[in-house]
Amino acid sequence: MGPTLRISQFGLLFVSLFQRCESLLVSAEVTKERLGLRNVCNGYQGNCQKSCPNGWMFYNDNCYGILNEPLTWSAAEVDCQGKKRNAHLVTFVNQKELKEIAKYLSSVHGNEDPVWTGLYDPRHTGNWQWVDLSMTSYLPWDREEPNNAGGDEYCGHLIPHNGFNKLNDAPCSREMAYVCKYPL
Repeated sequence: MGPTLRISQFGLLFVSLFQRCESLLVSAEVTKERLGLRNVCNGYQGNCQKSCPNGWMFYNDNCYGILNEPLTWSAAEVDCQGKKRNAHLVTFVNQKELKEIAKYLSSVHGNEDPVWTGLYDPRHTGNWQWVDLSMTSYLPWDREEPNNAGGDEYCGHLIPHNGFNKLNDAPCSREMAYVCKYPL
């Protein structure tokens, strides 16, 4: 009876300490948010973390980085996967996230060339999905897109002429810059 009681007390003490630590972390994040604390990272003003590589953007517990070496869609995805565990071509699930990505791209990439995203049509059936299997109904296609012009447009990219706020479909063999994303 003695050892069982000690183990139970230890378990309760552990749970209590864990709850206190969790409460402190939440409290620190709320305080930081209330104060509107923002940092400047490499000329891009936005939230940043030291754990994102130099020149990358931090947003919502993820790192986002533009890579300007033009690659095909599949080569870009492979390159992203090699950057960090769980890294993929960029995905976004809502307008707020896309807006942050678009601001980042406009500030560091300019508004001249499109960039690959992690959106693709793997079975060539018009059923688009994210490479990381994120679920969303938010797919802000440009007008009359996706149109599969030429019959081989199965990969999605962000269009520069509208500030990187709209998607277009393109041949996956086309080479362009790309954005990688990984969770922290």
